[in-house]
Amino acid sequence: MQFYLPSDLKSLSPPCVSIVAEHPDGNTQTGIGNGGRNGLWCLVAPCPIDTTTQHCGRLGPGETTRMQLRFEDFTLDTSLRELRRLGAEVALPPKVFDLLCHLVQHRDRVVTKDDLLATVWEGRFVSESTLGSHINAVRRVLGDDGVQQRVVRTIARKGFRFVADVTAGEARELIELPRSSAMLTRMAMLSELPSIGVLPFATDTSDWFQRQVAEGIREELLVALTRMPMLDVAALGFGDDPGDRAAGVHYVLAASLRSSGDRFRISVRLLEAATGRHVWADSFMSFRDDPLGIEETVSSRVRIAIGRELERAETERVRRKADAALGAYDHFLLGQALMSRGGRADVERAVSHFHEGIALDPEFGPSYGALAWSYVLRKHGLWMEDVERESAEGARIADIAVRMSDDDPIAMIRGSYALGHFGEDLHICTAYMDKALRADPQSAFGWYLSGGQLLSAGRREEAMRRIGHAARSSPDERERADIEILTTLANLLDGRADAALSHAEAAFALAPRNPRTFGLLAASHAQGGRLTEAARAMHLLRRHSPELRADGVKSWVHLRHRADLEVFVDGLRSAGLPP
Repeated sequence: MQFYLPSDLKSLSPPCVSIVAEHPDGNTQTGIGNGGRNGLWCLVAPCPIDTTTQHCGRLGPGETTRMQLRFEDFTLDTSLRELRRLGAEVALPPKVFDLLCHLVQHRDRVVTKDDLLATVWEGRFVSESTLGSHINAVRRVLGDDGVQQRVVRTIARKGFRFVADVTAGEARELIELPRSSAMLTRMAMLSELPSIGVLPFATDTSDWFQRQVAEGIREELLVALTRMPMLDVAALGFGDDPGDRAAGVHYVLAASLRSSGDRFRISVRLLEAATGRHVWADSFMSFRDDPLGIEETVSSRVRIAIGRELERAETERVRRKADAALGAYDHFLLGQALMSRGGRADVERAVSHFHEGIALDPEFGPSYGALAWSYVLRKHGLWMEDVERESAEGARIADIAVRMSDDDPIAMIRGSYALGHFGEDLHICTAYMDKALRADPQSAFGWYLSGGQLLSAGRREEAMRRIGHAARSSPDERERADIEILTTLANLLDGRADAALSHAEAAFALAPRNPRTFGLLAASHAQGGRLTEAARAMHLLRRHSPELRADGVKSWVHLRHRADLEVFVDGLRSAGLPP
């Protein structure tokens, strides 16, 4: 092993030592730190020296210098194709990185869409949605969005401009890292987050059109996967060995595209990098004359499936760890698995895991989002013993969740819905929800909960558009049940008893132990004059919660308009709910 003392550190006062180590293979670091290709790894573990700060200098091979572009907390190195934030490398799909570089390098002018297509996509035709998703991916990774436009500004009918202040400097830069056990704990936790490498599609290399379609699908997949929180994404080449330490990924996405006549067949496999074990596989068919449609369809469905399968695989991995070795992310995964079962005891056990995770890392936003959601489930399930006190605590946790979840749309969706559920101004909650949906526009979960918020506010037409969008976004079984529940409620409030009953029965079939389905079945039957069936459904509700009375429904169902609440309460009274 070789050690270096960068010349940058010799003039520091008080004296400070930074140990930078490189193994002969050039890839392996010792300790906790950050590094990159073609350079040295920083060892930033605490050492017994008299200083309050560790300074890490990153040198290129042979002490050569390069130019870097710096803006806000970011450093862009175009020669190494690296983007770093506070010294830590940020993974970007190739086209997203190219787009960012082009915008930064031409920040003195408005960059037109034609310019981007000619340079970033080398003249290949791409859809408006593809271009928009790449612009959004750039904004998201920089902590920007289409409303703030703090970094990338849209110039109407012209193009885009990079507007953040940029300074250029040599690549050999000192980065100060506070000596903090919390920081080291966070870095250790991040090193355990799952990572996935996306291989190029296997195609018929003689078919130019097929190669272009395959490249487009892969780019859409990379952008879609980067939207997933707590997942590192890398673009692999055909020559990369996913099991090699240098590749550094836990999972590999491999795919092939074949054509037969006027059709494409796309096969996709998710593999464990170390073992080659198949975690998930699927295939898709499309007509050759709709390449843009298949790009969006495949990227959306694969992203959703991978999210579910990775969470399942990661949870199984964590279950094999000793309790003493569990970190904040591990407790989050275990809590998620328990909460997904839906039972009261499972939710209580999940809450314990979320609290454990917060104690280990008070800045891990997903734990707060999940904990806030547990309070929503407790209210939905009629499990709260002190509704006023527990609702106040749920609102407090939800407020923390939305403030700490800029990089996690799911945590922000959960937090913003919980905030509204426990009494916050719905305009504020809708703003948070819309921000999350801009970051992850493919989230069925976000779309139907956003619709639920609008339904609570009495904006039923707009609510149903969002709930309908969620129904078309490949929801899972639990999400389909919630979509049916919200659709039932919307029809009930509009006086469409037959439509309400149809959706209530669908909800009951998907979630036969959910008290909300009991109540909606009872109210829908009662509104349609079917009092015998209404009484049967009411029996199920009262067996689940014998203490529920008509005057307590307002603490169970989130409807802000008194007239809407009365429609539901009247249906329950007619079905036999005591006053």
